[in-house]
Formats: sequence, C-alpha cells, structure tokens
Amino acid sequence: PRIMDTAVDQLMTCPYTGPARRLFIESKVIELIAHKIAQICPSDSAPHLPDLHSHDMERVRHAREILCSDLETPPKLHDLARCVGINHGKLNIGFRKMYGTTVFGYLRRMRLLEAKRLIDQGDMNVTEVALSVGYNSLPSFSKAFTEFYGIPPMQCLKKRFWSMGSKAMRN
Repeated sequence: PRIMDTAVDQLMTCPYTGPARRLFIESKVIELIAHKIAQICPSDSAPHLPDLHSHDMERVRHAREILCSDLETPPKLHDLARCVGINHGKLNIGFRKMYGTTVFGYLRRMRLLEAKRLIDQGDMNVTEVALSVGYNSLPSFSKAFTEFYGIPPMQCLKKRFWSMGSKAMRN
C-alpha cells in the first residue's frame, strides 16, 4: 500500500545524521512493521471498510491519476467524484481501502513527495516549490513539509546546497 511506500520514501531520504539518523531509521522500520502487522492481522477495533467492487476500484484508481496529474490545482472532492462516476463518500472509502488514507491525505502526501523532489532537484526556491505543488500559503507548506519529513523545507534546501558545495570542493 501507498502508506508503506511513503514510509520507505521517508526512510530512504532521511535528513538526519548521527544518533538522530539512527533513531529516525529505527522508527521508520518499526512503522513499516506496524503497517505489515495491520495488514496481516486487522484489529477488530479498527473501523471496517466495506469491500469495493472491481468497477469502483477502477474509478478510485482513475481518481488517483487525475489527482496526480495536476497537484497544483486538483479538482474539488465533489467534482473529482462526479468526474469518475462515484459519490464522494465511496471515493474516500475507496482511497482509505486502497491507499490507506483519504483523498485529501493522498493529495497532501503526493504534493509533499513532489515538493521534496523539486527541492532535491535544486532549481527552485521554497516559495516556488510550495506554489508549484498547490500551496498558496508558505507557512502552511512549511508546517506540512516539516511534519511529513521532520525537517523544514528551507533547512532541506540549505542541506542540499551545502552538500553540493562540498562535492564541488572535492572535485
């Protein structure tokens, strides 16, 4: 599931060094184990999500493609649901079942993954990155990025800049 993909992405792009890096990596490994256990042994206390028919699953996949094709200006939930021919409640249930999160949660994750990719690419400043992935508020973007990656986007950009500088000095 995508929630595990996100944890692996975070694990592979760990922004820390030293003891903080080890702790971060250990926590992500534990998170992955917890997700796997939850897949194998679903808790009776977890809310049961109804099974989806194959045509509904296809509609949910199509909705995901639409979301990912325009992170900057995605359609509103009702419009997205209407576009793929499913009601918004079933669409959210489908996203929870297939991707482990709501439509909004999935969109947020994809925006932040793209933001990290753009920051790592190094062609844009933080404001440009935020705007290009659909955040109109720099503080909102910074807060979401920091919660997701554990490091502010500006610090991530500076870290990239300094690592590029040290590579250039070695050459």
